[in-house]
Amino acid sequence: MGDSTLYPTGRLDANRDSELMHVCLVMGGTGSGGMERHVSDLARELALKHRVTVLAHPIHAHLFPEPVVHVHLDFGRWRHNPIVTLQFVRAIKRLRPAVIHAHHRKAGAMVRQASPFLTAPLILTIHGMGKANRIAKAFDHVIGVSECVTANINHPCKSTVLNGNG
Repeated sequence: MGDSTLYPTGRLDANRDSELMHVCLVMGGTGSGGMERHVSDLARELALKHRVTVLAHPIHAHLFPEPVVHVHLDFGRWRHNPIVTLQFVRAIKRLRPAVIHAHHRKAGAMVRQASPFLTAPLILTIHGMGKANRIAKAFDHVIGVSECVTANINHPCKSTVLNGNG
């Protein structure tokens, strides 16, 4: 794929959108801290060369300006809610992303539940300490945001990508 043409606003050339990789970021919860900032920054940077859709609670819409597409899903509910899982699967089937990248345990648990219905590669980023190994098993690759976090991940395909905030 060649370089994408950027307009002064940062928007990609609409005629080239079909050539771009479609990345879907998934962010659970309704918080407003470091993880949300990280996903917002990641979405904006990825959107410079890829199509980016973020599935997140409506409270986060302001974090994702164009060309990032924000799809509102009520991830403030219980992570095992079958209605939320069904809405998530329907959104993914409609969007048909090339890759699905979940951020932290709540989004990871939702993606794991839906994984039998998903065909795109699944990536999980763990943003803090805690038990995520059961969730991680459903993912093709797991990323820790620090060496300490990555050391606690039991997965055959893992890496560390520092989040730049610490």
